[in-house]
Amino acid sequence: MLNVLRGAALVCVVFACACADDGSPAVGPSGAPPNVVGTPISGGGGSSGAGGSGGTSEPGACDNPEDLEALAAVVPSAELTFCAGLFCLPDLFDARRYQNCVSLCMTSEISELSLLCAVCYGESASCGLEARCTSLCQFNTCALPCLNCLQNAGCLDSFEACRGLPGSGCPSSP
Repeated sequence: MLNVLRGAALVCVVFACACADDGSPAVGPSGAPPNVVGTPISGGGGSSGAGGSGGTSEPGACDNPEDLEALAAVVPSAELTFCAGLFCLPDLFDARRYQNCVSLCMTSEISELSLLCAVCYGESASCGLEARCTSLCQFNTCALPCLNCLQNAGCLDSFEACRGLPGSGCPSSP
């Protein structure tokens, strides 16, 4: 299923055929609708209550039996590569939409993954976008150049704290 979706997303990215009027995908992975523009995923408040940009995670969001079981059933880095590197590319120039797209895509791709945990993946992708790591991470979020870029930008430390789990989430990660 993931390979079929990858192909469909690539067709959408290359030919912009299955996209809504605003350029976003008309449907998300596994047929899920994309997030509504301007609606933060988890609605966390920003500084001084200014409102969140793409939702706010909680430290240790993935360190619970349900999320650990969901993450153990897959290789999350493959889903993150698909979501951040292919499916959400139409939102690449809007950091909030990109973060929301990656978070929602992760919940669609990893059965039973909580939205709070998925937001950690969206925040990590958004951090990588801001740090200009996207081209290094597009085809493999576990590639050494990608991980080095994310580490140098502080994205991996934030991701680890958000998830409440050690390492980058890559299969060979310490």
